[in-house]
Amino acid sequence: MNLRMLHVDLDSGQVDAEERGPEYWERYIGGRGVGAKLLSEEDFRLDPYHPRMPVFFCTSPFEGAIASCNRTWVVSVSPLTGYYSCAAAGGFWGPILRKAGFDVVRIVGKSGTPVWVEIRNGRAAIHDGSKLWGLTTERTREALKSAGRAATIGPAGENLVRVAGVAFEDRMAARGGLGAVLGAKRLKAITVFGTNNIPGVGAEPIKVFHRKTLANNVERSGYFHEMGTLEIPPKVNEANLWPTHNWQAVHWGEGERLYFPKWRNLLTGYTTCFDCAIRCTRENASRYGDSGRGPEYETLWAFGPQVHNADPDVVVHANKLCDAYGLDTISTGSILGWYREAIERGVVKDAWESNEKIFELIERMAHREGIGDILAEGTMRASETLDGGSDQFAVHQCGMELPAYDPRGSWGMFLCYVFGPRHGCHNKAWTVYMELGMSLDARTGPQGKAKLVSDLLDETAVIDSTGVCTLVTPIVFTETPEAYRTILGADVSEEEMREIGKGIVDLERKLDMERGHTKEKDVPPPRLVEEPVVVNGKRVRLGWETWERLRDEFYRVRDWSPAGVPRLDPR
Repeated sequence: MNLRMLHVDLDSGQVDAEERGPEYWERYIGGRGVGAKLLSEEDFRLDPYHPRMPVFFCTSPFEGAIASCNRTWVVSVSPLTGYYSCAAAGGFWGPILRKAGFDVVRIVGKSGTPVWVEIRNGRAAIHDGSKLWGLTTERTREALKSAGRAATIGPAGENLVRVAGVAFEDRMAARGGLGAVLGAKRLKAITVFGTNNIPGVGAEPIKVFHRKTLANNVERSGYFHEMGTLEIPPKVNEANLWPTHNWQAVHWGEGERLYFPKWRNLLTGYTTCFDCAIRCTRENASRYGDSGRGPEYETLWAFGPQVHNADPDVVVHANKLCDAYGLDTISTGSILGWYREAIERGVVKDAWESNEKIFELIERMAHREGIGDILAEGTMRASETLDGGSDQFAVHQCGMELPAYDPRGSWGMFLCYVFGPRHGCHNKAWTVYMELGMSLDARTGPQGKAKLVSDLLDETAVIDSTGVCTLVTPIVFTETPEAYRTILGADVSEEEMREIGKGIVDLERKLDMERGHTKEKDVPPPRLVEEPVVVNGKRVRLGWETWERLRDEFYRVRDWSPAGVPRLDPR
């Protein structure tokens, strides 16, 4: 099965189709892995906003063959970190792109005026987008609905807010600010419409395999369907892993007000992604007049404990605003939590009189108005601008704001945040679910963590590259070799799949090193290393000496040099 790529050059206005050999699928699987490989073939050392910096929209050959396989990966260089970045969204856009005749879309160049790209059954065209510029993501989708499913940026992307995402209908490829990269290109949206069959999925062996994966997923559709990721808050809060008040505490006494039973009062229904039996997407309404997709766990945390808000209606409205403007909720809430602490410490003259302040600041960030212009740069740059010692409580990894698990109570997450491919990311080696089953001393100690995180990074690289949803990850990794045989005709073992995953992770690391990353930047945020917390009655502090031992062990486990460079070039 060849890889079908659409090239869109916004400098020249040219659109061209190209087929590449099956080795891309066989060696890099698809999605995130293929995106990293394609980026490595370009001049990726350019500034993220340079017109010739490419952006890839990548699917996988497994969509339609593995149940819950529907994610589109956006791959480029982050304006937030300056390094390689990848972000994914579920929904329908990716499978429809494949039905329209393409597996990957490559965008380069910069238009002189706003444009949007239409892809329809093997053809593509660039259209004037001036009337769309300034619209929210929702209004843009509505304006383009006759053209098909839309991936779009909002005002935040247009205004080069460094935490802007790409909205795939009501899903968001949010992390890393890749919406701003599209904004710099003056590209408002890409629509897809396809009526063809997805390549290869009509064969009987693939239909049988699909029914098997669907049955496996149905077994998980009970509580995951009802709660989705909102099952997490009680577990992490009671285990003292819930970052609270900008990482000043690991447990919140008011947290119960945000546990799932409270959300039933706001629940209006459920929707689903392409080919998914779980249907975990909740629709919520709030007293602010919102209706639509409800928040996931990370968003609940970002506009809950992180900013000291226990009102679910405020969380719902903040989530709705971020979706409309095209903002990453994790980074946005993290920035606001840091800003609230800066106000409380007197670093900046402002008032946080109620948690409706959140709405005002989101609006200002999206439009770069007043203080929003500083906050739109992300926590790292904003702390450098405000100064006053605010960098000491700015929690980020190479510029990327951290998500909703405090590593001081789950030490594997220190390594996950530092060595995940886009930095400051929880789901590339989510050790929490394993560490919660350990003793407290094992959770908050270094033994075995380097191997655990390294293995999870490799496994997750495989899963991400298949395009499968995170909620079915434990099932799918063991099914991937069979998927390879059934769909690609390639006979690989589970161990060989791990080697493919390792190659993807090491390639992503090489891309970062070639953009200037060094061993000296492999450090967690100082607040999390230096400030102790009490975890279930135990005083815990990592300290720099312990971190350096943990880092060096991770290098050895991955067979990286003492400088943290992969010894073999995976390309």
